Amino acid sequence: MEAKKANTQVLYNLLYGLEMMPDLGTPFDACTDVNDPTTYVDAIRQYILPEFERLNLENQNTVRGNLQFFLTTRLAPFAELVELCRMEASMPSPDDPAQLFVWIWQALFPSEDYRLADTAGWTVVDDRIEAARVFLAGQKDDGGDHLPPGD
Repeated sequence: MEAKKANTQVLYNLLYGLEMMPDLGTPFDACTDVNDPTTYVDAIRQYILPEFERLNLENQNTVRGNLQFFLTTRLAPFAELVELCRMEASMPSPDDPAQLFVWIWQALFPSEDYRLADTAGWTVVDDRIEAARVFLAGQKDDGGDHLPPGD
């Protein structure tokens, strides 16, 4: 059985849509309650969900598996990932940075539980190139050959 890879860079790339908010208009202001999911979920639906829906099923499943693994195990550097996004997007951070990823899960997979029953057999990696392949290649509307193999 092939080991499954949990790639922290997939989580970072998932936040890319939120980094587009400064150019498109941010829903956050000084009065935003950083622990209220309402504004975050609206932003996730507006900026992350469309990008996720452009991915082909295989890459959507890759994102899904990565989110499930890291939310179940809490092994991702959630604070670091949210801070990078916050600096780019002028977005306030929730008190628990992992909560942002829970809200992302809830927006992408409503009414589904993220918890994995078994996390054995997973390997944690930090592979930017593989994460880029997930998000740049394999979109529904093309052949998915944006990046050459082996790069």
